[in-house]
Amino acid sequence: EDGQIVSSLAESWDVSADGLIWKFKLRPNLRFQEIHACGDWTSPKGVSASDVVYSLSRSARNPASLYRWALSDIVAKDATDGSLALRALDSHTVEIRLARPFPLLNRLVTVAGWVYPAEIAENCGEEFLTRTVVGTGPYRVVEHVPDDHVNLFRFDDSWSAPGNDAPARVEVSIQPDPVAALEGFKAGRFDIIETPLGTTGSARQLAASGEARHVVVETNSLDYLVLNNSQPPFNDVRVRQAINLAIDREALAKLLPDAVTPARGYLPPGASAWDAGGSDTTLKLVFDPDKARALMTEYTAEQPQTALSLNLIIDGGELTESIAQFIQTEIQTHLGLSVKINKRTWPEVLQLAFSGEGRFYRFWWNIVTPGNDLYFLFYFPGAEPPNGFNLSFYENSAFPGRYSKTFADLNSGSRARKVLDLQADLIRDAVAVPLFHHRQHYLVRN
Repeated sequence: EDGQIVSSLAESWDVSADGLIWKFKLRPNLRFQEIHACGDWTSPKGVSASDVVYSLSRSARNPASLYRWALSDIVAKDATDGSLALRALDSHTVEIRLARPFPLLNRLVTVAGWVYPAEIAENCGEEFLTRTVVGTGPYRVVEHVPDDHVNLFRFDDSWSAPGNDAPARVEVSIQPDPVAALEGFKAGRFDIIETPLGTTGSARQLAASGEARHVVVETNSLDYLVLNNSQPPFNDVRVRQAINLAIDREALAKLLPDAVTPARGYLPPGASAWDAGGSDTTLKLVFDPDKARALMTEYTAEQPQTALSLNLIIDGGELTESIAQFIQTEIQTHLGLSVKINKRTWPEVLQLAFSGEGRFYRFWWNIVTPGNDLYFLFYFPGAEPPNGFNLSFYENSAFPGRYSKTFADLNSGSRARKVLDLQADLIRDAVAVPLFHHRQHYLVRN
């Protein structure tokens, strides 16, 4: 609740004084859920340190793993065979040796550390894991029909057993139409629904009648425009600064009532540095159309006599199109530039991001574990981060070194202050165009 990592499969962990050796102690009596489609193994098995070592090693070597590049860069290499320095010291203790101090390792293994039973690969081959769900939690996946529903059944052998009063079954229904979801809620089919912008008003009315509760959650997501800093015109900082200064984020938020919180920088609401800086505009994003126009005029005066136009790529959806049209109007009004909106599918936008081909497009990320340390996810460590994470192709050669030193600082207080300095760099150099942070709305049956 306060943004700190809490114990789950690991009941505790210790870090050496130099920050290079981590030891995770697993809870006793951890159990995997049942597997019915693999050889003769149908009953839950215990979770061991060997399973954790196998799973992290698999993540580090699998080309499909998003965290391959981070783990393989942070974790030290074994001197004998070059493998990652991951060891099971005993059945319940995992040791991870790092190549350099990285205080956020517990966060990294939280999101990268999906733990599978090592013997599943021996019995069925690793391909089996690509089509099978096996977990340790209080509910297990029994049925999954893509784009329709997921059925979960209670797993009482879990270390975090839900208790006898918890439902025996939970169904997650995929409802592409929010109005249909609301009607299903009224009819008693659903106990909890998400209510996006179009149904928020109706949800509030229903809550006012006493039949349900309307719950609003500030999220750690950031919606922003990617500027490929390696490509013209975005390789000129004046253009990037002009676009940032030309966007009235408060006005954008009014178009999306109660759905978003305007971005002040890269840190979201709830971050300890959200209110930092006071009136110091170097520490937060501002709306200054006059300065924006002056920067753009200075830039265009140096260019050949060809009208500058921008091609903004977005994925589909009513909300996304509303955002894009607002951005289009702001840039055309305050900078005098032509902006064309180009709709693509979300997979196509992802491909543009990860291939490095995208130049100007709307993107978002969601931080699953809050804290000032993860809000610059696209500068996460890695020998060669995928383009999709180094989204803005930042040309400041000093930044990666400062980033590494910031998150190698074992003192959380001084590290937080350095995080503010990193954000100031990103704002000054206008590496992206932060827009807002999402607010999720839910209707919950009493």
